[in-house]
Amino acid sequence: MRQLVRHAVSNGWLTKGVVDFEIVETPRQTKGAAIQIFTALELGELLRQAALPNDEAGEATDADLIPFLAIGAFAGLRSMEIERLDWRQVDLAQGHIEIKAMNAKTAARRLAPVTDNLKAWLTPIHRKTGRVFEMSTAGGGLTLRLQALAKRAGLNGWRKNGLRHSFISHRVAAVQNVAQVALECGNSPAIIFSNYRSLVTAEEAKKYFGLSPEPAAENVVSLEGKAV
Repeated sequence: MRQLVRHAVSNGWLTKGVVDFEIVETPRQTKGAAIQIFTALELGELLRQAALPNDEAGEATDADLIPFLAIGAFAGLRSMEIERLDWRQVDLAQGHIEIKAMNAKTAARRLAPVTDNLKAWLTPIHRKTGRVFEMSTAGGGLTLRLQALAKRAGLNGWRKNGLRHSFISHRVAAVQNVAQVALECGNSPAIIFSNYRSLVTAEEAKKYFGLSPEPAAENVVSLEGKAV
């Protein structure tokens, strides 16, 4: 609002001093409003269901959703950022995902972390180049498929932006550094602090980032589609 007033004054559309900035309210963020996250148990079931065979031919028809789910949940990328992501921007050796400015919502380049468990999910499917997420059109659009996946996982519907919200909430609990998480996810520290801090515990974050496709892990799935 203040920027709008200043713009009007600079263009001669409004006389300076007519608007008292002291009474111009700054939009307020409602703490915790609309922040819906997935717990480690819920996310594990979503990944398990995506890998399980669910058609007459015994194929895991939602396996193409796994990179979308894993990158959203464990690196915090926005849906549109995942859809635009190329394997050339996924550096597993250095441990980061590059979100180019032209693909970011904020139009600013950033590096998202590749956690140990995300590396485990992506290593078997990593390629040198090409789209990371190439969704099959079977079963409808992305929203319909995510809703159907959530239903099979026993959830009451898909949670809008739930993967990103879940990453930020658990990441804050894991690293205890709001500024770091703000840089990683391309958001402001103020928003991170007011909306995501203290939503989960450090123990819950440990379980969340412990979700792995490795057969030895507990309450997880293998990329071959076998529950472990």
